[in-house]
Amino acid sequence: QVKEAARHLVGRLDRGSAFGLVAFNDRAEVIVPSQTVHDVDAIRHAIANLDARGGTEMAQGLALGLQQIERPLIHGISRLILLTDGRTYGDEHACVELARRAQRRGIGITALGVGTEWNEDLLETMTAGPNSRTQYITSSSAIGPVFAAELERLQNTVAQSVELEIVTRAETQVRACYRVQPFLSALPAHPADGGRWRASIGEWAAGDDHVFLIELVIPPVTSGTHTVARIDL
Repeated sequence: QVKEAARHLVGRLDRGSAFGLVAFNDRAEVIVPSQTVHDVDAIRHAIANLDARGGTEMAQGLALGLQQIERPLIHGISRLILLTDGRTYGDEHACVELARRAQRRGIGITALGVGTEWNEDLLETMTAGPNSRTQYITSSSAIGPVFAAELERLQNTVAQSVELEIVTRAETQVRACYRVQPFLSALPAHPADGGRWRASIGEWAAGDDHVFLIELVIPPVTSGTHTVARIDL
């Protein structure tokens, strides 16, 4: 199912887009070097020859995938899609560090867990940043639609480095900020000058409805109408 989803995804890419594929078990291997998509059949053939093997050394796969996606082929929106069915052992800290490195460089991460043994806590920690999210795939047959939806979101991206700014009245504080739709994620709000709190949202795709939950701590006020905060995007 993963192979078929990847083959289908390649066929839907614009010819100016780039694609690369890394497989990892107890070691990582480049199956398709990152390249602009010209020869779809050759890429699909390489994917078809991929075999499943044991082991889950996730940090090796992430490091090699990040190396491929950073090759200076094209400029645009970059995303690393990680699919795992198991737990990694002894390199969890390295996985988080690699995820942060990618996010600092504007590379989004979509971490997909399939089966019953994947490490939910680790994937959620890795994707706790802008442009990143994790999702549980309930069955192998859902892999194809998930890949297709991810590609559609990338192709419909209309803005990058989007920031939510909450301007509060005196003594009002932002206790927590979350994105509820199109997917659930924490958005750490950092205080700035002038009662401003900023939370990085990352990319914004056309067609997505964005819903946020903001928890405010407000000092005692008299009865009446008061402006509590202003939200800028």
